[in-house]
Amino acid sequence: MSEISLMQQRPPHVRFDNVEVEDREASIEAGYYVPKNIPHAIITPPGGRDSIHKEVTEWLKKLKSDGMNQITPLAWYEHFSSAFEQWKLGNEIPEYGTPVLTFLPFTPAQRAALIAANIRTVEDCAEMSEDTMQRVGMGARELRNKAVNALGSANVQVALIEKQQSKIDMLEQQNEALMERLTALENAEKQPKTAKAA
Repeated sequence: MSEISLMQQRPPHVRFDNVEVEDREASIEAGYYVPKNIPHAIITPPGGRDSIHKEVTEWLKKLKSDGMNQITPLAWYEHFSSAFEQWKLGNEIPEYGTPVLTFLPFTPAQRAALIAANIRTVEDCAEMSEDTMQRVGMGARELRNKAVNALGSANVQVALIEKQQSKIDMLEQQNEALMERLTALENAEKQPKTAKAA
């Protein structure tokens, strides 16, 4: 899979939760059922209806392996590993992208409709399928267009900033070259005067 197609993939929405299972050894030793909590990742594709549950440690191992083999972007593993650490500390899991909840061009009702359809980032909204748009309801196409335009504007802004930075870098290099020439001229001017004085 090419790097470009990898970068175009959108990650799933993931939340973490503890699932109670039997601690078999402790149960045998105690003579009665002893529970233990195992963290699970609850994984839903962007705009998808169904979720799958995976034991977090095993899932993160597979995600890392998939990233190393370029099946999925390695950045997903890094993001979700960090998100899991944040969850263990009791912090909110950051979205992978621009959260719909803080995107001002969408109204509160539009944000609620998107989140109900498992669309949690502006990037996911920009890539909504026809099926997902039907579930979002009226105005979904307009929301998708807004997201596409916003992301396009952001890309244009980034490009402009990079262009300005290139100009600044070039001017700094020219300035350094001029300063070197000026210093060389000043040194050359001082040498003949010193020679005459001697």
